[in-house]
Amino acid sequence: MNTPNAANTADPGYIYGPDDYFAFVESIDPLIRPKAHATPSADAIDLILSERAGRNLPPPARAIWLDCVQSQYFMRLSWKDELCEIGNLEDSTRRRENLQALDRQYFRAAFLLTDPKGPAELGTFHELDRATWHRIVLSTHQGLPTIVAPDFDLEPAARELRHLRYLGLCSELERKSLANAFSLDFLPTAQLKHIERGNPNSPPRTPTPTPRAGVEKKIEVEKVRYQEPRVPQYAKMRGG
Repeated sequence: MNTPNAANTADPGYIYGPDDYFAFVESIDPLIRPKAHATPSADAIDLILSERAGRNLPPPARAIWLDCVQSQYFMRLSWKDELCEIGNLEDSTRRRENLQALDRQYFRAAFLLTDPKGPAELGTFHELDRATWHRIVLSTHQGLPTIVAPDFDLEPAARELRHLRYLGLCSELERKSLANAFSLDFLPTAQLKHIERGNPNSPPRTPTPTPRAGVEKKIEVEKVRYQEPRVPQYAKMRGG
């Protein structure tokens, strides 16, 4: 289990590596293959396709968008388990300040192409099909080719190629902390700088970019969204 034990409670992030992330699936999209490919270095899809071909992976059929936060950084947030009572001005002000103070360098948007039927990727795809928090590794080796960037624009100057390795679902302790910290239920119409409210079970994210020449035009506009399960109301939390 990826849960700190009593001897290490002074550092809740001790057990996680620097490449360990908590990830929430924003959407799963059918991949639209362009008739002509751009230069791999200029296009995120072609960059992944080139890397997959070099690893003898089959052609992908789905694109997965992930919101990720570095596990070490998140688990060391002192306020992650603080409750925020809806309607309590003091709680709301403190939560707003905490969210605005988040260090964006520890957050990543990840773009993954998968072959849902391929034996090497079948397990990962079906696990990520769940609308909940997952534990993944984004390393420079071992795993499925993935593009990561500070936001969903995947700008060439800011993105990098990583390899995603799936570890499993978040523990109940991790999930509750993530759901509590990233809940905007205290302010239903919240917009906090570059963080905007999604559905009640999704983490904070940067606004979805408008379609332009590049990744967004090669993905179907209509997202395959989840039917979210009912969330327990005892703590107004997000989670799977």
